[in-house]
Amino acid sequence: MLVMFLNSLLFLSNLLSCCYGIILFDGTDVNISVPSDNVTDPKHVPKTPRYIRPVIPLPDANDHTFADFTRYNVTHYEINVTVDMGVEVATRDKPRVWGYVTLTYTRKNNRPSYLRLDTYRIDIGNVYLLGEKSNATVQTLKRRLEGKDPTVGRALTVKMAGTPRMGRIRVFFTAWANHRAINFAEDNHKKFLYILSQPIFSRTWFPCQDSPRAKATVVMTVTVTEPYRAVGMGEEVGQVTVSTMGTHKMTSFTFRMSQPIPTYLVGFVVAELSSVSVTPNIRTWYVTGVDADDADDVVRVVGTMSRRAEAELLGNMARDLMPIVTDYLGPYTWGRYDMVTLMIRFAGMEIPNMNYIRTGLFGYMRVLTIAHELIHSWIGNTMTARYASDLWINEGLTMYVSVEAILNGSIAEKYHDMPAQSMYKYFLAITESNFRPEHSMLNPNLTGHDPIKYLLSYVPYFKAMFFMKELEHKVGGGPSEMMRFFRVLVSRFAYTTISTADFMRVFEEEYPSVEVEWERWLKEPENTGKWEKEVYQRMFHAQNTGAPSTPPRVLSKDATTPPHNVFPTRVRSNVTGGDHV
Repeated sequence: MLVMFLNSLLFLSNLLSCCYGIILFDGTDVNISVPSDNVTDPKHVPKTPRYIRPVIPLPDANDHTFADFTRYNVTHYEINVTVDMGVEVATRDKPRVWGYVTLTYTRKNNRPSYLRLDTYRIDIGNVYLLGEKSNATVQTLKRRLEGKDPTVGRALTVKMAGTPRMGRIRVFFTAWANHRAINFAEDNHKKFLYILSQPIFSRTWFPCQDSPRAKATVVMTVTVTEPYRAVGMGEEVGQVTVSTMGTHKMTSFTFRMSQPIPTYLVGFVVAELSSVSVTPNIRTWYVTGVDADDADDVVRVVGTMSRRAEAELLGNMARDLMPIVTDYLGPYTWGRYDMVTLMIRFAGMEIPNMNYIRTGLFGYMRVLTIAHELIHSWIGNTMTARYASDLWINEGLTMYVSVEAILNGSIAEKYHDMPAQSMYKYFLAITESNFRPEHSMLNPNLTGHDPIKYLLSYVPYFKAMFFMKELEHKVGGGPSEMMRFFRVLVSRFAYTTISTADFMRVFEEEYPSVEVEWERWLKEPENTGKWEKEVYQRMFHAQNTGAPSTPPRVLSKDATTPPHNVFPTRVRSNVTGGDHV
């Protein structure tokens, strides 16, 4: 994941993304009539009155979820939502996302008790047990919202008395654009909405078992009014005009994800979109109608390219990177590789089959972002870090492979002119200039802490990448041997999760004679980032390799502005209340 934007980072802060704020929701039961499948009618999800219940403990202190996996597992989600794009960004009105989610569950013990789902500031309607072979309502289930935690939100506790060992329940809900998953913004007067759920933000737009450990398959239907269309994770399997809202047609877009994924990878974009394909399996979507309105912005943000030309270039990069990465990590198993370019506040996000890419990137930052998000298809999406404290596996391994990929001769010659030493020196500069000892451990104890603080640090990206270079040195054999080891990991943990302990165990099995200072790198806090500097100095055998106190102003051959000033002056959002600069 090239996600979690960090304002303090210069230029390469674009590798991280952002989400802000925490607002607690309190609610209680409401009685409403049994609804039909018409999710365009919000009356099925009335606002619930305030009702506070005591704090309830998390089943696993290392995980940030109320879900108890010893009782129930959710194996499949069917999400059906309608998105209201009728509000204006400038008014700070919040578009509504409402509908229902049908969860297929499996009970782990012999008697039914309760199923707990994660929620955070969403209104919950009734919960129904569905028929075994149809969507007919069999039973209205008792439920309540309980617990009060500023990080993980509230538990939706559903009483499962009288339910079968395996079955389906349907939960109705309403959510609004917020400081977490549902983001509503504007690109040169063109509105768009996107879902960004990492690390534990899925609960802010639909009730779920919001943990990487709870991988499930997904079918998602998103209904929007014209002229908007939806693109999302998985394979698009349906597009149907379902009704009208006023004078506008409403179209439902359905997407299927057949491989099990964590809930944070469930996402979609709603905008006025067009696409360009560079191969039958690689396509890039882009927002239409933004070029002609303000040519100065376009030239300043993306050079002289139109959005269509930029989309085609990004597709060509993905096409050229694909054989290199498959040679490193093995076959690509996700079918299509599509991207959508948006004026967003971070560089990218690895939504499967529909990577988000920030428009306006250039030079090695642009190709590094494409490589990073593509590589997450193996490391992060296929093999996923089990807990937030294991995120360094997702990001550090991906950063290592990304840099090796873009330093490949054919990619470097075609798409950027940044030498290897300058690139690693720049990473070291970021590490040192953003150093925080309290967040310097690769595998910190996040019990009781908001995982976003760890994700917003340099540690899981750059420190972990330098740790991989340290392992490369100790193992010998160069990057090719590390790629072999990564293939072993991906194969062994495909479509499941990996912990730090798992990584250490497999490494020691593969290299029993190699001694690694695990405690030093994973658990001990640093004061200056000197361990990364030691790795850098050994890599390049330089006499004077100290990183500069401020990042160098390196201009790419196609750049029109300094690399750490790539943001446009005008990206409006009703969430943050103004411009992102």
